[in-house]
Amino acid sequence: MTEAPSARRSGRDDLVRHEASQNYEAAQYGGGWMVSLAYVSAFLWLAGLAAALIGLGGIAFLSQYHPALLVAVGIAALIPALLMVAAGYMARASRRSAAANALVLEAAARLMAPAREAGHEGITFAEQMKQSASEIDHAMAHALSAMKAMAGEIGDERLRLESVSYAAADNARDLADRLGEERHALETLARDLRAQVTAMSDAIPRQAQLMITAARTASDEVGRADAALEQRLIAMHETGEELSRRMESLDDLARDASGRTEALTFSISRVEDKLEHSRRTVDAAVRASEVAAAAAATTGDALKNAVASAIDGARHANAEINASTRAAAEEANRALSKLRETGEQAAYALRAAGLAARLESEALDRLAGPYMPAGSAAASAPLTPPAARTPISAPQQPAQPFQQSQPFQTGHSHSARPSAYGNGAMNPPAGTSRQSMDDDLFEASAEALVAAARSSDDHDILEQEGPVVLGRGPSAPASREPDHPAPSLRRRHDDTPPEPPRRRASDYVPSSSNGHNGHNGSGPAPWREIISDISKDQAPPQADRETIAEAVVERLQNSGIPLSDALKPKAKRRIAEAAQRGEKDRHAATIEQGGKQFDRVVQRLRGDPRLMDMAKQFVRFERADALAALEQTQSTSRNASPRLAAFLLLDAAL
Repeated sequence: MTEAPSARRSGRDDLVRHEASQNYEAAQYGGGWMVSLAYVSAFLWLAGLAAALIGLGGIAFLSQYHPALLVAVGIAALIPALLMVAAGYMARASRRSAAANALVLEAAARLMAPAREAGHEGITFAEQMKQSASEIDHAMAHALSAMKAMAGEIGDERLRLESVSYAAADNARDLADRLGEERHALETLARDLRAQVTAMSDAIPRQAQLMITAARTASDEVGRADAALEQRLIAMHETGEELSRRMESLDDLARDASGRTEALTFSISRVEDKLEHSRRTVDAAVRASEVAAAAAATTGDALKNAVASAIDGARHANAEINASTRAAAEEANRALSKLRETGEQAAYALRAAGLAARLESEALDRLAGPYMPAGSAAASAPLTPPAARTPISAPQQPAQPFQQSQPFQTGHSHSARPSAYGNGAMNPPAGTSRQSMDDDLFEASAEALVAAARSSDDHDILEQEGPVVLGRGPSAPASREPDHPAPSLRRRHDDTPPEPPRRRASDYVPSSSNGHNGHNGSGPAPWREIISDISKDQAPPQADRETIAEAVVERLQNSGIPLSDALKPKAKRRIAEAAQRGEKDRHAATIEQGGKQFDRVVQRLRGDPRLMDMAKQFVRFERADALAALEQTQSTSRNASPRLAAFLLLDAAL
């Protein structure tokens, strides 16, 4: 900005300063002679009066009058003198005030000169601000058009997401209908099987009595009873095969639904990423609008209010778009969760029905044991249920070789088949990983029901008064509803596992010491083995460490969680430093550094119970090695490996 004209020195400025100094001196010291003149005039006035009195007669003349009159005349003569003195003072004050007014007027003129020049500059500045305001209006209009286009794109994304959600709901509805039909069919099969078992349980005592009587008289009665029993067992075997085929078909449906669910979850995560990008774009537009509003704030209150209203409208639209998008995503997640729960419940019901059929067959075997003929009793072995598997959520125990049972005191050494349930000291062997999502439900049900079947010596499992509840003792009393005669199975993750039953004498097979032994160990397989062979293929071995780790990492990555980029070197270093202070600090640091990826892992675990169990076993297996790897690699400049990142996130989430 150039220097103001008033700041440049000139001859006029010197003259003005000289006049100002004269006015200042006149305002302070000017008019003094007027006061002196007033005093001289007053003195002359009084002297003239005195001379006039002397001329009239002097003292003798004055003595002729009254003193009061003389005093009045003196006062009247003194008042003009005082008025003259006062007039002198007033004239001096007027002179000084005139000089002061001239000084003030000159100063005011000098002060108004910059204001006058500033007025011209203000007009120029107002024109420039008007041009800037028009440019800002153009930029705001462009930003609003961009935001409207973005809102249209987000609306299209929401419509596509709604269509996907509707399709998922239709698929879930169709699957629920199919599962309902399968359930009705299984209930019909279960009722038929129950009727057959009831008929057999009623016929066995009569047949046993007939066999005892016929054994004393003739052996042909025993043959007829054996033939009738074999026919019943063949029919039961065919029913079990039909039930197994239906269970396999339903498992295929459940696996198909699980794959579709994971694909839909991945697509939803991608939509969430796009929505997050859209939100950041809208936030950038809002910040640009705020900057424009700050630049245009000096133009006046009207422009400021307009920009503020535009910003509020943009924020309101952004909030509505985000709210509707989040609501659609949550609705899709709830639909997926319901779909998973429906599939798991259906698979669980199928496996529970098959297990109940096997346990009823085992109970029938125990009832028929004392009444079997001597030839069949010597060759038959105790019923061997399917090998029990430890659930993923339960602690792993090392596999132990099966021990042979001790011989009885008859003197003959007859070794029985190894039993996975009869001996509480035996542990099931370890194996490979399970492939089905519902195997943990089946094995939990198997452990509870087999423990209930083995814990009592004198009572049949069919005579229990209440349903078997997983995680509780087998002898817990409960009332059975008349409409559902079959025992119900419910899984309880929060209960303690049942105590393994003790060794009983029924776990061993006594060797035959009499001569009525019709079949040896090398003879044909008895009907007990036929029933036990139904479920041999349904017990896959336990998953090992590497298979579980690969499965967990693969599931998390397929769900849209980038494990290789989840923990940066800086985050890994902070987690390692927190791990040195304690486990709680390590969990807190993992949650803080994981951020959005940690939230995704928690949501994935909540929606997949199978993954929850695998994660617990994975964390237990990998704890020592993962912590050692974290300690050794904390100073490297690479991200945490997918396996290490999966351990840290799952450990903090669990």
